[in-house]
Amino acid sequence: MIDKYAAYNDQGIFGTGNTADEAMRDAIDNAGPLTPDEVREQFTDLRTGEMTDRLAARVERYGFDCKHDSYTITDGGLLDVDVPDE
Repeated sequence: MIDKYAAYNDQGIFGTGNTADEAMRDAIDNAGPLTPDEVREQFTDLRTGEMTDRLAARVERYGFDCKHDSYTITDGGLLDVDVPDE
């Protein structure tokens, strides 16, 4: 099953999961060992949101290297890719 939720900020996507909570936990786990203060400092601007099927498939295929200009937020609040898949 492809993860449908992302933990992201203006710099990119940092984690994914089947729920918003899983995506946030994945982002924190991907950051490596951090103290609670470091977690708060590094993730204060992290948000979670649902991805379209197209973006979820792209992230599944290529990983989290989705920079801000590689995705957009639709009027409905979903994260989506700016350009169609190749």
